[in-house]
Amino acid sequence: MATHDFRPVVYHNTFGSHPVALEVAPGDVVRTTTVDARGIGASGQREAERGNPLTGPFLVRGAEPGDAVSVRIVELKPNRDTGWASHRLASLVLEPEYVEGMAPAKTDPTATWRIADGLVEPLEAVPGLRALSLPLTPMLGCIGVAPARRQAISSATSGEHGGNMDYRGVAPGATVYFPVLTPGALVFVGDGHAVQGAGELAGTGGETSMDGTFEGGLGK
Repeated sequence: MATHDFRPVVYHNTFGSHPVALEVAPGDVVRTTTVDARGIGASGQREAERGNPLTGPFLVRGAEPGDAVSVRIVELKPNRDTGWASHRLASLVLEPEYVEGMAPAKTDPTATWRIADGLVEPLEAVPGLRALSLPLTPMLGCIGVAPARRQAISSATSGEHGGNMDYRGVAPGATVYFPVLTPGALVFVGDGHAVQGAGELAGTGGETSMDGTFEGGLGK
């Protein structure tokens, strides 16, 4: 088993059979980084196109269709002291007739949040949220493998390959299993959240960039 330190320079907005970023053996550990959903990295500068840019893909040596691949999240932590989140309900949360009656937002419905001392707190005056302070609970919104038949599926959605699941259980200590749909599995990670509830009713979590450590496995 080996430990790999990987710093991405290319990101992808789809889960697909993209050029391999790093080849690993089952049981290897990968230490890497992700940018936030808008493509902003640890420096606070844009590093990728917005829309859940993904780090990877990581080819798992020996993985073939019909196998299963596992990804254990060893560690996950924000690599900057700010994030952002929407303070409006996402349009798909409401029935269409209610959406039609809503006034369009006159300003950007996102606010900056401070990430420090194990807490996530709004830095800006958000009505009803001024005293809100939430415990830091990092997770990944996006994790998965390349789909079959050389498809490229948007990182905004999910399917049998995984994808944008926005499930807060995808957090340190969890092991996530995926079917291998193309040779090498081609694993991707991205869309880090400093905190999120049971779902994304506002269309975002506490979006930020991450440092992560992952261990992969293979089952026949």
